[in-house]
Amino acid sequence: MLMFYDLDTRELLRTRPNPLTAAEIRRLRWPGRHGDAWVTVLGW
Repeated sequence: MLMFYDLDTRELLRTRPNPLTAAEIRRLRWPGRHGDAWVTVLGW
């Protein structure tokens, strides 16, 4: 499930099903830097 938040208010704006399979998610290579947004991947 993908969740989209307003970064200023942290209000949940919408949710969407994740278009990626669990295997595709495991193959992702996240950037080594800490960005402004937090990413949590569920369903592993």
